[in-house]
Amino acid sequence: PEHRRDEAWREITAYDLYRASILYGCVDEAHLINEWGADFRPLFRHVGPFFRGRLPSSTSIMALSATLQPSSATKSVCRSLGMFGNNLFLFRSSNERHNTQFIMEPLQNGVGGKIFPQL
Repeated sequence: PEHRRDEAWREITAYDLYRASILYGCVDEAHLINEWGADFRPLFRHVGPFFRGRLPSSTSIMALSATLQPSSATKSVCRSLGMFGNNLFLFRSSNERHNTQFIMEPLQNGVGGKIFPQL
């Protein structure tokens, strides 16, 4: 979100043709709006107002997070992004993958070498 401070970015997003060409806004790792927005990187709190202030009201916003739990945190993220009422479609799906596995084996060769035949 810090690039919003850049004058060139503000000029680009001020052009009507540019804004009208955007199909949707997307926020990946949306949980960071709450986690980092309070103290560590306050500009995260301004992502939603930036989208809503610069994009046409018909532009959809999508927020993604694999770790945002159903709670007041979800409501806070949605509110921050202007996603509520009829403007909100909430889709939840498990990120559990049954076709993957984690296997740990001791290395047969030391890690000081240049090749790792086990890998």
